[in-house]
Amino acid sequence: AFQQNILWLLYLFLMFGPILTITILVHEYGHAITTKLLGGQVDGIVLWPLGGFALCGPTDSGPCGDLKVAVAGPLAHIPQMIIWVGVYASVMAGDLTGFLKEDTWTSVTSGGSTGFFSAICASSFYFNAYLMVFNLFVPAYPLDGGRCLACILILCGIEVEKAALLTAISAIILGVLFGIIGLAMVFFYGQTSGLFMLLIVAFILESSIRLYKLVK
Repeated sequence: AFQQNILWLLYLFLMFGPILTITILVHEYGHAITTKLLGGQVDGIVLWPLGGFALCGPTDSGPCGDLKVAVAGPLAHIPQMIIWVGVYASVMAGDLTGFLKEDTWTSVTSGGSTGFFSAICASSFYFNAYLMVFNLFVPAYPLDGGRCLACILILCGIEVEKAALLTAISAIILGVLFGIIGLAMVFFYGQTSGLFMLLIVAFILESSIRLYKLVK
């Protein structure tokens, strides 16, 4: 049991330490590189406990360029997912049959070195898939999906101030809904991951309410 706990702690350290850091950096470099390619200025990349953000200025392409910058970060997860599938195939000698049904706890604690690294690969794949979908398809400012929504509204002919207001309102509504889900996860299902969701919700609500007050 002691060895199993040590292996599990090592797994968690790798996933939420170096692997998460690299994943976020690649995501933010997607924003930064695209900004530079479109004539914008990048002042750096900031990492913090809830993720990271690239300090990107406006591009020379207007809302269309800003939309490309917003999408570039989430799309940077696709090559990472492909790499993790390739590493998994290498570890498992080309056998991908267990990839989608990987039992993480069993693989990490009882699967030897092969099981441990296969679990790392599979978890990293899902890590990237989750971050891509969450950032791209949740239209909550200041997430990438919220920035995409604002750009699309502007490209559809809606005034900048009204687009910002609609983006802020949608983010507030989603923030409240996610907050309810997070509270239910913590108090009704005992899932500690709900605490992390509540931190994300606090970030979304603080940013979106500030945007709302700015354009109202």
